[in-house]
Amino acid sequence: MLDGYNLLHAAGLARLKYGVGDLGRQRTRLLARISEKLSPEEQTRCTVVFDAREPPPDANPHQRHQQITVLFAPDSGDADEMIEELIRRHPSPRQLVVVSSDHRLQKAVLRRSGKAVDSEVWLHQLDRRPRAGSNPAPAPAVDPRRAVDDWQQEFGEFNVDELAAEVAAESSDAAPKEDWDRHVDLLERQLGNPAELERWLDDSRTKSPRRQAPPPG
Repeated sequence: MLDGYNLLHAAGLARLKYGVGDLGRQRTRLLARISEKLSPEEQTRCTVVFDAREPPPDANPHQRHQQITVLFAPDSGDADEMIEELIRRHPSPRQLVVVSSDHRLQKAVLRRSGKAVDSEVWLHQLDRRPRAGSNPAPAPAVDPRRAVDDWQQEFGEFNVDELAAEVAAESSDAAPKEDWDRHVDLLERQLGNPAELERWLDDSRTKSPRRQAPPPG
């Protein structure tokens, strides 16, 4: 919930004297500044409250600027009174954020465990945000030749053909090792089974030649 005229002063849009229609134009400038930085979802949750001074020509106290709710206080009161009443009636005050440098409104929202933010601080944070819907700049394309140059500068010169041959040799050397690992793994599984172990021992005794007794001396 935003204190409209308090924000006008913080944004440097307020004037000591206004010509005909000037106040309405300044309100529109403020609302445009806010809406261009808020996402559509954020706008639907945003309410700006203005005093009843120079309301819109149609005298409608409840309006919209894009998806932002814009309220004008009745002739009998001011924006502060209206904001205080909205704070009192808010169904989820812990989720309520009131933007105003007015200590009276800050105390009102803090009493209901909401949050208060000074107008100047909020505007500074708003201005640092990108425009709603804007996409971040794409990452610059990488030049392959520049990448090779950087690699050579970091690690020294290299020959692509020699590098490819080394990789192929390492791959061929790895194959027998993988076969050996598979045989060892299979043997370990067999020896871990008592029946398989007995069969393996029988085969070994059958295939191995019997040792002959040494000739008598």
